[in-house]
Amino acid sequence: MSFDSLSLNTATNRVTAQGTVLNVRGAEYRLLEFLMSHPGKTFNRTQLLAQVWAGNADIDERTVDVNVQRLRKILAKPGYEACIQTVRGFGYRFIVR
Repeated sequence: MSFDSLSLNTATNRVTAQGTVLNVRGAEYRLLEFLMSHPGKTFNRTQLLAQVWAGNADIDERTVDVNVQRLRKILAKPGYEACIQTVRGFGYRFIVR
């Protein structure tokens, strides 16, 4: 999947931006993969927990917020943090610039 110069390769589990490999692993990778596969669609925390964390009942909904914050920090260096947009009162979505 690619948007602009941000690419996610599901075969190698690598994320690159402007030719640089980003250190995106674990939950942040799964979250980015899910959001990028549904550009423009908004998901609430419950939906993201079910899709990214496979409905693990031991995980709090705020885990989504923490992982979004971490992912934005990783994406900030190449300038892609704004691709993950907060929809106030509902959840998050991936937007294409």
